[in-house]
Amino acid sequence: MTLHHRAHNPLAVLGAGILLMVVFAAYTDPELSRFMVHIPNSAQAVGGYSAVDMLGQIEGTDTPYYTSANTNNTPNAQGFSIPRGSALDAVHHRLFIADTSSNRVLVFNLDASNVLLDHTADYVLGQPDFKTVTSATTQSGLNAPRGIEYDSVGDRLFVADENNIRVMIFDVASITNGENAVNVLGQTDFVSTAFGVAQNTFNGPSSVLFDSAGNRLFVTDRSNSRVLVFDIAAITDGENAVNVLGQPDFVTGTGATTQAKLYQPTGMAYDTAGSRLFVSDTTNNRVIVFDVAAITDGENAVNVLGQPDFTTLATAITQAKLYIPSGVAYDASGNRLFVADQGRNRVMVFDVAVITNGENAANVLGQTDFVTATTGTTQAKFNQPNGITYDAGGNKLYVPDYFNNRVVVFDVAAITDGEDATNLLGEIDGSDTPHYTSAGDYNAPNAWGLNTPSSAVIDSTNHRLFVSDEFNRRVLVFNLNASDQLLDHVADYVLGQTTFKTSAGGTTQSGLNRPVGLAYDTSGNRLFVADKSNNRVMVFDVAAITNGENAVNVLGQPDFVTGAAGTTQGVLDTPTGLALDSTGNRLFVADTTNNRVMVFDVAAITDGEDAVNVLGQLDFVTAAGGTTAGTLNTPNGLAYDSVNDRLFVGDSANNRAMLFDVAAITDGEDAADVYGQSDFTSAGSATSQSSLSNPYGLAFDATGSRLLVADQSNNRLMIFDSAVAPTPTPSPTAAGGGGSPPIGSGFYPERIVVNDDEGSTDASSVLVDIYARYHGTFSGTIDVLLSNVPDFATAIPFRYTVPDAEGGIWPKTVAWDLCFGIPAGQCDPGRRVVYARFYVNALSPEPALMPIRTPTEE
Repeated sequence: MTLHHRAHNPLAVLGAGILLMVVFAAYTDPELSRFMVHIPNSAQAVGGYSAVDMLGQIEGTDTPYYTSANTNNTPNAQGFSIPRGSALDAVHHRLFIADTSSNRVLVFNLDASNVLLDHTADYVLGQPDFKTVTSATTQSGLNAPRGIEYDSVGDRLFVADENNIRVMIFDVASITNGENAVNVLGQTDFVSTAFGVAQNTFNGPSSVLFDSAGNRLFVTDRSNSRVLVFDIAAITDGENAVNVLGQPDFVTGTGATTQAKLYQPTGMAYDTAGSRLFVSDTTNNRVIVFDVAAITDGENAVNVLGQPDFTTLATAITQAKLYIPSGVAYDASGNRLFVADQGRNRVMVFDVAVITNGENAANVLGQTDFVTATTGTTQAKFNQPNGITYDAGGNKLYVPDYFNNRVVVFDVAAITDGEDATNLLGEIDGSDTPHYTSAGDYNAPNAWGLNTPSSAVIDSTNHRLFVSDEFNRRVLVFNLNASDQLLDHVADYVLGQTTFKTSAGGTTQSGLNRPVGLAYDTSGNRLFVADKSNNRVMVFDVAAITNGENAVNVLGQPDFVTGAAGTTQGVLDTPTGLALDSTGNRLFVADTTNNRVMVFDVAAITDGEDAVNVLGQLDFVTAAGGTTAGTLNTPNGLAYDSVNDRLFVGDSANNRAMLFDVAAITDGEDAADVYGQSDFTSAGSATSQSSLSNPYGLAFDATGSRLLVADQSNNRLMIFDSAVAPTPTPSPTAAGGGGSPPIGSGFYPERIVVNDDEGSTDASSVLVDIYARYHGTFSGTIDVLLSNVPDFATAIPFRYTVPDAEGGIWPKTVAWDLCFGIPAGQCDPGRRVVYARFYVNALSPEPALMPIRTPTEE
């Protein structure tokens, strides 16, 4: 077999062969969640091409990021992964968010009124860019940052770097992504992570609070159940604290429920005018208040909220009780204390002008009343709120919503219990609009990321690109310019989902469940989608697209609510690849689990209509895989050559690509050629210039007559010159698939089947069914030779006369001794191998010899 190769970089052809795009159809590898674009330059040397654009992995500025491969464009500048702290710079108009699981702090620019300009972060600390989230113990790295605090006088940001057991201080007068910290507390240098109970060490620093008047930094040392106080008028790395609250000295770290002790404190807020420090004493389910005008180590608290006294830690869902309080924020003008009551999924608002121990809260956010504690992903609900921040100028409250992976913003000028949030970070739609009902980390899913893209087609008339986003269960639509180039990297429409933020599978008229193959009909403005897990092909009218629109037709199922697999003329089982013959109005469907390609007439579609032809099987009720010229084993990708009426089939489990002449299809016909194997009976995988291993996606370049095969398990894309078609080595073919090319006026053999009990050792005569097919008017005699050996040295002849008829199937059954002509003791009749040759005697004086189904094992 001769194969013609051009060894290029992996790519697949869409359109007219000018814009080359590839979706690596590797749905078993979720890391390849991107879409590459390559424009070839004929002056370049072969190989070494770089992509010039990409979808699925972009930076915050809509710039391709080629070294990232995570699903849904994660991480990114729009989303969070468990945010836990926040801080506001009301002077320079910036919002800082501690994105804890991403090991970073995101910085959002605000307008002059401290309102969000957009929902994309402008800077990042702790990471060199928005696409990296690696933890590090360096001068610039972070590991699970939690509480953060801004010093407006010194332009410093204090970050409780919890897992590194330190507090990092950054100079943020001007920010550079990934900049170094200028100082560190809790460690003597930037590469140590020792913990301890001492005057200069921490064990789980969780929040920080800055008193600008006194140049004091308060740090909740959670696992040591204390608050350390540092004089930071001038910072020395690793300096000693000057005071301690919650413990009598600097070497004690046990938790307790008393007026002076703390038990795993988490958050803090400060009343500058009253010199009051509010500490969320988390495990004690309370907030206690210290007078810190002048601190005495281990001093008693002056008030308590959440409990009636200093020795109680009981929990209940009431107007006065707290359960695992975390963040706290203080409104000086309104004398209000906001408490993130994490365990009850709410924010409690207390009037603290004059505190009564155990007083009732005045308002609640996240719940409609004081006796409800449910989680939710809505505009009004929380899922464990954390380190909150209050904007006094705008009367806004920023609430990091821990397990909803977002930060919600409330207008608290006048609070209505359970009111809706007014803005949101972390969960936005494609148009930079808050999406209140999604909670995926890093804003997943979204309009700019992908989760295992499997196929793509281009509409060069209306300038659109369709991409099947398999595990997001949707098809994304990107508008292109007049030259069919990407306008940006954000999808404009979505099919299969109502918004860009949902990814649930559905068996409905609008839903999809793992869409893979796509085909576009230019003349009819129809998009065909292989809806793999629903065992159907959905047909959408895309003349004008509405997000989540209904399909207009369905193939493979009788209606839009059925998704059962089957092996009939009208039902599919795991369809994957699609190819469209626009001229003949034929849709080719790789019916993968049925090991066949179904051909549908789509000139006018009736839902659930029968296929008109089948390849890979002799009929519509057979599904066994095979390795012959007429059988397939797990077909996936398809490509159609409209000029020569050829269909290419990626025959995955046989590690080959098959070429069928489909000018006039005969059910179960033999392939004309094969790529990746030297003949039609070989199926081994290999890594060579002529072999394939688990091929999946196919594309055909009509201009260059090139077949492009995504050679999945070899992690490469193979390019074959199909202008000079490969000629397979003539070899017999095994039973169970389509016949050989016609002889004479149209007669050709189909198959032979030995009908004997499995494993029989009876050497007596058995029944042999011989099938043939003929087209047109044919009469004459057929000689059939049956033998146990391929050289036909000993064979039993049978002669049949074919009557005049107009097409059809010709079955004959004969009795035959399986061990005929084989010496005694050398025959194994249980093997039941049959070799057959047919002599067609009607049209020429000399018989025509044709091998068929050799060997045949049943």
